[in-house]
Amino acid sequence: ILYSSGEYIAIMDDDDSSHIDRFSKQIDFMLKNTDIDVLGSGAVFDDYNGKLIGEFYPPRSHVEIRRAFCFSNPIIHSTVLAKSSFFKLSSGYSENFRWKSDSELWGRSIKNFKFHNIQECLIDYKVREKKSLMAVPLGVYIRILNGFRLGCIAKSILYAVIYFMVEIARHFGYTQRKSKRIVG
Repeated sequence: ILYSSGEYIAIMDDDDSSHIDRFSKQIDFMLKNTDIDVLGSGAVFDDYNGKLIGEFYPPRSHVEIRRAFCFSNPIIHSTVLAKSSFFKLSSGYSENFRWKSDSELWGRSIKNFKFHNIQECLIDYKVREKKSLMAVPLGVYIRILNGFRLGCIAKSILYAVIYFMVEIARHFGYTQRKSKRIVG
């Protein structure tokens, strides 16, 4: 990212896949909405066997996204297209976080940069049946940190505890229910 020279930077995790028109739709949106710094979208969630779990549509507007940060990360990492100036001005991903570096970056930046999510699924997102428990304590910490940053610490602590319990349950076999549409 430090050596990129383009106007925008698109993020893509190695196990997810972009829809064929993702970049044209996101760049078109950014050109029409020059005040937006970070743009995400919805996603089709499926498992590693290709079985559909559902579609997820995160909060749309900057205000809704900021409010959602009190209890979760409303930006799907693989859907992000951001101005390259965003990464330079925000100091980018912190090297202190091996996991959850995106949640930390978005939470650190939400007060100074404008975010938006297109209400369309532009990627296929792979959901792991069992996550590594190594990342869970960090996820709890970042949820609470973002709540502190945004002035909603009590709500963030409550949702961090819920997140912790759900991730532990998932690790030991709990699976998500199927849904045609999941709204964030």
